[in-house]
Amino acid sequence: MAIWEQNRRRALEKLREDLERGLVDEDIIFLLEEINRREYFYTTSSCSGRIGIIHVPPSRKKHECFWIYKSHSPVDAEAMRRALIENREKIYGVAIFKQEPPIIDIAARSLEDAQKLLSLGRAAGFKNSGVKSYNPKRGYEALVELRSTEKIEAPIAWSDYIIPREYFDRLVSYANENLMRSKQKLRRLYELLRSLRSFLCSLRSSRLLRL
Repeated sequence: MAIWEQNRRRALEKLREDLERGLVDEDIIFLLEEINRREYFYTTSSCSGRIGIIHVPPSRKKHECFWIYKSHSPVDAEAMRRALIENREKIYGVAIFKQEPPIIDIAARSLEDAQKLLSLGRAAGFKNSGVKSYNPKRGYEALVELRSTEKIEAPIAWSDYIIPREYFDRLVSYANENLMRSKQKLRRLYELLRSLRSFLCSLRSSRLLRL
């Protein structure tokens, strides 16, 4: 397990550095800490969910895209629309409205551990989850991706057209509801992990008493 332990130590050190630099979404930190308490897991990346507007050029090349507006919290429709109008002259492709659910990538020490984590994640509502990769040579058996299903992606503006305000407001309102619904699953997973830890601790204690 030397490679696993080395990879895990590096990942946790990087997470600490990112926390110090303010690069981790605040409303997911509590869950990352709970996952990383377990020696058979470590988180590699995460996002607590977001709403935004991204410009996609005609080439659709990822490195040419740029965010017009982005937030990891519910957004104000007026502020978002204002940002879209202010950046209108930069739009030469299409502006896409996006609402994305939380996503967490977690390295698992074994396929059995990965399956247990997937079961907990799905029980918490992360239905669109699975084993992202399998590479024991890197020191872990499986990289698990936990992802919820609440998602919106729709074109809202071109260089010569922006969708009507009423539709835009309704879209933002629905996206805010979607985002908050998906974020509730972070707390749900945290509670399941805590309950499991408490159960295992009590089980160990009862065994010691019997001994």
